[in-house]
Amino acid sequence: MPEIETNTIIIVDDRAARINSDGVVGLTRALLAAGAKCVLFSLWPVPSEASRMCMKHFYTAMLQGFSASRALSDSMKKVQGVKQFSHPSNWAGWVLVGSDVKLSSKVGTLRFWFWSIPGA
Repeated sequence: MPEIETNTIIIVDDRAARINSDGVVGLTRALLAAGAKCVLFSLWPVPSEASRMCMKHFYTAMLQGFSASRALSDSMKKVQGVKQFSHPSNWAGWVLVGSDVKLSSKVGTLRFWFWSIPGA
């Protein structure tokens, strides 16, 4: 199995209803086994604008030196604070699996993988 040289892999699919729980678990396990330190994904489809907002705040917090769990928590709170996205379906489904990583430098952002699963 090829080794992945990255800290965090983010899996985003606004059509997540097409992916079952076995697929998410299997993909996450495979990515971690291949060397990813942590994987971030949503348990259900999240509107694109809410996902973008969450990921923007997540990356910003990571660049400021926060751990992945703290960055995710802060980004979820920011999305929750926007009236349009205050319902938990817009922010509560994000899950971080693996180590609680921090970026070692701003160059570390180049080591993030952002994987959008194409629709069939």
